[in-house]
Amino acid sequence: NIHPGKKMFCGKRLANSALALIYGKNIRWKSPTYLSVTQADVTIIQGDSSKFLATFNVRVALQDVSSEGLVNVYPHNYEVPNGPFDCMSNGKQNCAWGSLYFQDKDPINATVYPNGSDLVLEATGSFAHFEDVNNLNIVATSYAFGPVPIMNAYDEATRLPVLPWYAKVEANLKIKINPESRLEYY
Repeated sequence: NIHPGKKMFCGKRLANSALALIYGKNIRWKSPTYLSVTQADVTIIQGDSSKFLATFNVRVALQDVSSEGLVNVYPHNYEVPNGPFDCMSNGKQNCAWGSLYFQDKDPINATVYPNGSDLVLEATGSFAHFEDVNNLNIVATSYAFGPVPIMNAYDEATRLPVLPWYAKVEANLKIKINPESRLEYY
């Protein structure tokens, strides 16, 4: 929307960037942005003869985060006058939340929450065999990257949103299986 209803926010942000860039003022004006994935682990929740449920936790480091860290905010664009935004209009997913991408598997939507100056992407998926989980590689992560970015992570001090990203994960990152995983056969 090139004509946002809340123009003061846009004006203040543009003014702060000009004060910092042109006049050299010490003002935080940048949104937090993706830096790297720093940790990935998986907890096997339960298993039976046909499938395993596994929860993945991926920690993402960000840059340009204030010392106050990040905060979770209800997405401003999720509510529209007639109720929640229809993410499945036209028969396909339009809302872009957090996602984890795996080699040889469809992406899994992730819950995104702040942890200090990092974001954690948490997703649960089902797998046919334990070996499928054990040999799984996360190849990419994303946050609010798509047609309708649903952003819920903001810098606590500046109130600026974490910017959307899609980023491939470094090849040497391995998923660690949590030793407290519990396998319940039934």
